[in-house]
Amino acid sequence: MSDFASETWLGDLAGRFERRRRELGIDPDPDQHLGASGDLTTGREQFDRFLRLPGMPEVCAILQAYSEIARLGTDPKRDFSFSCLPSNRRRRWSARAAVVCIGWTEALIVNVDHGAVNGWQVRVGAHVPKGVRRIVDDRPGGLDLTCYTNGLAGTSAFIQGTSAQQFSLALIHDAIRLALADAADGLRAFRNTPNDAWHNPFLRAWLADADVEMRREPTDDEIREEAPDEWNEDWNVTRPDATVLARARTSQEQARDLALRTYGEACGFPDCPVRQSQVLEAAHLTPHSLGGEESKENMRVLCANHHRAFDNRLVRWNSSTGRFEWAGDRPLF
Repeated sequence: MSDFASETWLGDLAGRFERRRRELGIDPDPDQHLGASGDLTTGREQFDRFLRLPGMPEVCAILQAYSEIARLGTDPKRDFSFSCLPSNRRRRWSARAAVVCIGWTEALIVNVDHGAVNGWQVRVGAHVPKGVRRIVDDRPGGLDLTCYTNGLAGTSAFIQGTSAQQFSLALIHDAIRLALADAADGLRAFRNTPNDAWHNPFLRAWLADADVEMRREPTDDEIREEAPDEWNEDWNVTRPDATVLARARTSQEQARDLALRTYGEACGFPDCPVRQSQVLEAAHLTPHSLGGEESKENMRVLCANHHRAFDNRLVRWNSSTGRFEWAGDRPLF
């Protein structure tokens, strides 16, 4: 899980993507033609154009941050799509660099001009939440955002900014991160089939630090053979992620089963009464995106609500006490 309260998170993420581009020997090209309406967004050619955008690292940092907040890819059934340079205007140098759709509805749009990020829009729900509206109006710390609504797929509210730095400043605020996560959940309820006509598997694999290739997922028998005989022994069932159009977490279900057996079928947050296994989840103390393993040491059991709060930094793990606790001064629920 990224530390969005840090002023350097966007630069750190962008630096990672820039290093990967250099390792491939690809030079940024401000004169790269961005394509026009009618170009396929799903193919390798569009992705190769995308890699040459000078602002590619910042675009990817924005996409990666949104993916984490919206929890894209945590469900085995993909309900989102990443499009690559889906320009709908015949302008040589200005285009949408990428669009994230949940179901068939646009949730995030990142724009570029001459290859550099010059704007973005992200969905915050059917209406602008009061906490988000207050931030937009008060403009703390140089944050300069605007709000707008449209009538596509019902009433939709967005906030928009003019640079990657503005996106970085926006995610410092809990209210904005929660609005983005809630809006993503709302879109899933509206329509949960992905827009594969736009999905670019090369871009998705690039964001997941993986190559696009077809790999066979392990069978149930193979998973059972690798399971430890004694549940109280140290266990580590981490396997390399498999990318089949989108990154798949091959050990996630087994890790959840082992965590429930190890720590019991109860939420690990103090005084939480939830005991129903159907709503208990395995939480990573060190996030999977940062190299956290599906291991006994790194996994704990939380209910869905406390897990969501933990992922959004409203709950934290106190390693000194070995307990979860609220990150703020008072409980939120």
